[in-house]
Amino acid sequence: SDLHPRLPSTTLNALYAEGSVSAWDSPTQSRPDWVLIRKLLHQCLARGRVLDLGCFDGALLHSLGVEYECFGVELNREAAARASEGGVQLLGNDFAALHTCELRFDAIIATDVVEHVPDPRAFLAQCTRLLAPNGMVIMSTGCTDAWSWRLMGAAYWYCANAEHLSFLSERWVRRTGAELQLHTLLVQHFAHDP
Repeated sequence: SDLHPRLPSTTLNALYAEGSVSAWDSPTQSRPDWVLIRKLLHQCLARGRVLDLGCFDGALLHSLGVEYECFGVELNREAAARASEGGVQLLGNDFAALHTCELRFDAIIATDVVEHVPDPRAFLAQCTRLLAPNGMVIMSTGCTDAWSWRLMGAAYWYCANAEHLSFLSERWVRRTGAELQLHTLLVQHFAHDP
């Protein structure tokens, strides 16, 4: 499902680009989805090229280890500068910059990103185009299957953010992945609050 009415993407991008980096945190060790991502990568990909879409300051990429060649895309100028200073190879400030990218990636990470895009299927299709053979896409987002979301519907807190445009379910992930010839390896439910 998705949010209507929507702010224009140019307005959202301007807000993201100029926003204060203090508005988001980068808890390298404790964030549950980051713990799951690191575990999955270390189990399935001993080394390789990793692209983090919306990499913020690069903290997740930095936490992976030297076995991985780290690339990122980040719209926020201050966060992008921090990521670059930390060794992340920035490919642009917007996902649209990747339309001409010749590189292929063993893993593409998108944590708290897909809910910000107006067309999540097109987003996943573009990720698929950028994958190396046997590559993987790892996404983390809110899930409409959560009992609290089902109970509260549109009143659920995740829907209150104007920049959250798209909301996914496990069924959507499996169906859309299959349409794009992706095999869904794992759907893991977790809570941000321990």
